[in-house]
Amino acid sequence: ILSYFYSNIYLPSYTNGLKDVANLIGFRWSEQNASGVQSIVWRKQWEINQGKELKQKLLQYNMEDCYALMKVKELVRTIIANETSTDKHS
Repeated sequence: ILSYFYSNIYLPSYTNGLKDVANLIGFRWSEQNASGVQSIVWRKQWEINQGKELKQKLLQYNMEDCYALMKVKELVRTIIANETSTDKHS
């Protein structure tokens, strides 16, 4: 999906990273400080403490990342479909 952004789709975001693109289309993670780096911190803390809350936080973060990717994929499909539709009418 990211390859489309580098060569075909230009969005008003700072990067083409999942967090920036998904935030641009309105997706929000349940944890305000959610990030790949933060998930590593949560994982290390969970390895030490084995706390259920940290495990749930990690699982939630991973599910939300997957859902965000699905939303971005839908955006790409919509853009491609609109472009293809416009090309046919030209």
